[in-house]
Amino acid sequence: MEKATLVLKVGGVTSDKENELTNSLIEDLNREVRGINLDRKKEDSDSLDPGTIIIAIIGTKFAVELARTLHEWLMRDHSATLKIGRQGEIEMKGVSPDNVAEVVKLKLGGSSVENK
Repeated sequence: MEKATLVLKVGGVTSDKENELTNSLIEDLNREVRGINLDRKKEDSDSLDPGTIIIAIIGTKFAVELARTLHEWLMRDHSATLKIGRQGEIEMKGVSPDNVAEVVKLKLGGSSVENK
């Protein structure tokens, strides 16, 4: 199975909120997306915070599950933002399911993702 790596950066109003949002996203991804491997990283290695960057390695055939999970997570807390890409190339906040599906498709190198 073909694998792809996504870099997800969680944003919130405060650092406490960012950590809370990151924890909830990790829980959701582990529960909802089959075959996903997650690694949590810090932006600043000197920080005591556990970090708000999630490295996700996913089989491309599970891209629809990933898109749905990201959409549901974003819709649950409108203060949350999510940047996708090593440099945060794409930022999402309050987006539609079609937008999330398109972003995941682009970041997985054009794999087919349909929102159903």
